[in-house]
Amino acid sequence: MKARLSNALVFMAVMCLTACGGGNSAPPQEPPPYVPYEGPQLDSASLNATLEALVQHTDVPVAGVQLALVVDESLVYAGSAGHAHFDPPQNLTPQHALRVASVSKWITALAIGVAVERGLLAWDQPVESLLNFSLRPPAQPDYLPTLAQLLSHTSGLSDAAGYVIDADETLADWYQRAPASHWQDTVITGNYFQYANLNYVVAATALEAAVGMRFDQWVFQMLLQPAGVQASFNPEDLAGIATASLFRREAGAWVTSFITGEPVAVAANYQPGMNGGVFSPQGGLRTSVAQLAKLIPWLYDTPPATALLSNSSLATLRSPRWQFNGNNGDTYGGLFQAYGLGVHCTRDVANGDRLLAEGGLTMCGHLGDAYGAVTGVLADPVGRWGLVYLINGTDRSRDYSGEFSALYVWEEALIDAAYTAIKSLEH
Repeated sequence: MKARLSNALVFMAVMCLTACGGGNSAPPQEPPPYVPYEGPQLDSASLNATLEALVQHTDVPVAGVQLALVVDESLVYAGSAGHAHFDPPQNLTPQHALRVASVSKWITALAIGVAVERGLLAWDQPVESLLNFSLRPPAQPDYLPTLAQLLSHTSGLSDAAGYVIDADETLADWYQRAPASHWQDTVITGNYFQYANLNYVVAATALEAAVGMRFDQWVFQMLLQPAGVQASFNPEDLAGIATASLFRREAGAWVTSFITGEPVAVAANYQPGMNGGVFSPQGGLRTSVAQLAKLIPWLYDTPPATALLSNSSLATLRSPRWQFNGNNGDTYGGLFQAYGLGVHCTRDVANGDRLLAEGGLTMCGHLGDAYGAVTGVLADPVGRWGLVYLINGTDRSRDYSGEFSALYVWEEALIDAAYTAIKSLEH
């Protein structure tokens, strides 16, 4: 997630999109169809039963769940169960758009990759060069984090002091009130992994400064629309598309935790580069499994030809910039073992990032967990298949940890069902 333009042409295009009323007013283009699938029939009934079982789980049910499977470039399954809304009741479909949590980080990285490929940014560029303030840990004034370090969570930035900034405040003002509080409290080397949403808030702001467009507009117009994917960090772009809310279960009842269709609050005087975090680049993408699955092939070792990003750029995003060696990062209970630029790759570590009880499967993509939602995009780069799952609400009143991994019990069930279905196509 390519035709190369000169910098002059890119800037002319950006200026026209901004000044000529391009904004976010253009309706989403009709997405191109998936490549037709001509292989054996998938066992949809078994997958449907898995989804329904998660909704009906006696201990930790989900509000609703979507699942899509892709083989090569073909959609072979898209199903759902449960509710998009409870009041009034509305069934969830694979086409309902919802907030996909940290899966958004992959899309943010892809959008930045488009700017890098067009020569507007560089992965190893010090981020400070794009901002209007000094982004250095006060205790290490000679340390300059790069864009790649932000996207791989090795920059040294921390969420300890938060990462949500008011819509009418700039990133510069927010950061400069207490700069030391936004860095790890140890010596920063630039190769220690600590997952931090703030990395993506800063990266989105830097992207805006480099391209002269709002983050949501750049992603929508330069990545998602051309790719034929109905998705956006701004719900205004998805007018007419059904949305599903997010839920948490409290005292036996489903309580709305996030309304997907609510507009983003943007200050009237907002200028690109002020605060890309207002669009939630770390988790605010809205889309459905039926749409997001179109980008699964971009995670393959040999991705399909695309006019947006070269195979080399996609490989750069997917290739791990960090791998756990025993003491060079916080793995969050073993979940993180390798991470590229907005791409989380598994290494089949028992009780950690293992995807199957029996082991033997590694995948790349991203996972998400916010507002009760649990989400994931995972692809087998060599086997050329993948899945997208979006759960829009979870009950966490009882143990929901996985049986053999750092994943949740719902994720283990979905990945196992998807893998079983895909393997059945080989017989």
